[in-house]
Amino acid sequence: MLPTALEKHCSSASPMLNIPIERLKGYCFDGASNMSGRFSGVQARLKEVCTDSLYVHCANHSLDLVLQEVGREVSLVAETLNFVQGIATVIRESSKRKELYVSMFGCDDVVNILAICPTRWCVRTIAMKRVCSSYTQLQKTLKILKDDKSVRGDARAKIGGLYKQSLKGRTLFGLLCCEVLFEPCEAVAKNLQSNNASARGALECTHLLRERIVALRDDTVVQGIESKVSAADLKMPDARQHRASKTPPRYQPEAHAMSTWRQEFFEAVDLLTAELKRRFDQDGMKIAALRENVLIEAANSRGQQQTLELEGIFQDVEKLIKLCLCMPISVASSERSFSTLRRLKTWLRSNMTQKRLTHLTLMHVHSNILDNVDVSALMRVFISATPERKARVL
Repeated sequence: MLPTALEKHCSSASPMLNIPIERLKGYCFDGASNMSGRFSGVQARLKEVCTDSLYVHCANHSLDLVLQEVGREVSLVAETLNFVQGIATVIRESSKRKELYVSMFGCDDVVNILAICPTRWCVRTIAMKRVCSSYTQLQKTLKILKDDKSVRGDARAKIGGLYKQSLKGRTLFGLLCCEVLFEPCEAVAKNLQSNNASARGALECTHLLRERIVALRDDTVVQGIESKVSAADLKMPDARQHRASKTPPRYQPEAHAMSTWRQEFFEAVDLLTAELKRRFDQDGMKIAALRENVLIEAANSRGQQQTLELEGIFQDVEKLIKLCLCMPISVASSERSFSTLRRLKTWLRSNMTQKRLTHLTLMHVHSNILDNVDVSALMRVFISATPERKARVL
């Protein structure tokens, strides 16, 4: 959709909420060019109408883009994500295959395979952990399915490729490395989805996350992962055969292939650290965090250290507090509302009117407000709405 059309939608929604568009002080959405473009994007057009408003790129989208960038640029991470997704697709697309997989556990608890969803920000680590914990059962399942003539030819070829990949130590090494990399990132993503998330908290979380990721660039971390892979009795790579040359041995590259895995892991760590710094280096986020710091320092009696820019923007403390409270840093709440509407439309839309759908949607999304409503008073209003109902009940 064009930025002009999106801007019209934003402007038309303002009167419906009984809020003048000129009073808009902050807005948060993803980083698509039609939304965040600095010249003709929606945020630039809204900035022309509301000159003192702030744009913040959704913190969850920013973090997800960081992980996507690592998944594209580092081959070890890309191969691991494709392996997990392929395993989930193969097992879950057929009830017969799923039943075979479940039978491999015997009396033990079954570990359900989870697919990696592009619209869910906190499932990568869980999916990889489940693949690691059921690695032996998955290998047995794939070994049987690759020779099963009842399986389609194209599916059988895919299963055979996944089985060969599961026999390699590189696959388990990639799973363990991605688990170590993604787990702290998804812990931060869960915090950023909270309704109480703030700009200051988001910047502090990403700062701590960068420190945690940098700490992974240590040989002891890689050695711990390599020891787990070696103990799994998988196919390990042979030493590389280099062409004979007159180069002195001390200048020749290390022959062992596991050194390449280590280099790829360190490459993922470096890229993840750099992308975190780049994606969260936002002017809007910094100003929003500065607002919050002014209030927190004043509340802690540390003295207000306002810059000249802040003194020109804010006239009194009350406005500053309102701005801090209304500034969103994530669109997670909106995403949950969209998911709610999709479920309602899928399950209930066939037998209700648009008016009833709207009312149910509002009550479901704002259930916290609905919980505080006096039900007895609401029933009395409902009964007294018509004389017939009032006479019948009272």
